[in-house]
Amino acid sequence: VKQVPRRGVFVTQPGPVELIEMFEVMAELEAACGRLAAVRISDEALDDLRDANARCTDAVTHGDHDRYYAENERFHHLIYRESGNGCLEAETARLHHRLKPFRRVQLRVRGRMAQSLSEHQIIVEKLGAGDADGAAALLRSHVAIQGEKFHSLLSGLRRKAGLINARLNSEIPVYCCSLWSNDRPLAYLGTSCSVATFEPSSALPVEAQRG
Repeated sequence: VKQVPRRGVFVTQPGPVELIEMFEVMAELEAACGRLAAVRISDEALDDLRDANARCTDAVTHGDHDRYYAENERFHHLIYRESGNGCLEAETARLHHRLKPFRRVQLRVRGRMAQSLSEHQIIVEKLGAGDADGAAALLRSHVAIQGEKFHSLLSGLRRKAGLINARLNSEIPVYCCSLWSNDRPLAYLGTSCSVATFEPSSALPVEAQRG
């Protein structure tokens, strides 16, 4: 959200270049978390990671993207916490939240959930073995959007949004600050009585009419 003097407040979508740069930073932050967590993680946290993977396995079996994403998010936040560095945890979680809709869409690419789960299992092995460099390298590659991964992400966004190229750089005028409800940002439009609801699984807003 950005505010322009005498024009109002605008909700903006990151363009493709900004998006890939954000994922590049995200990959490095997660690698740093993994490197520290490998030498600081508790046995209890390792058990929690294995439990998250078990739940992810069940979600993959049933093709449940939403449940997989919830456990995937839990998995990553556990690693952030186990880095033992509050500043790093907060910054990583902040960018994770900003990228949430795009990470979620990527999981809908065919075969990505199973691939993600396989990577999770190896990450837990590296963390359990105290392999800091190995955990960092795996988390970096797990998150990084490069080559075919990036093309797959854009393809998924096009299918989900319908017109990704035209809308990723678009600006939607609103006239008050965004409100959050049930993990969804709500922005009231100043020129109508509708509410633009940004679904976590969508790159673009869908409007829900107020009664």
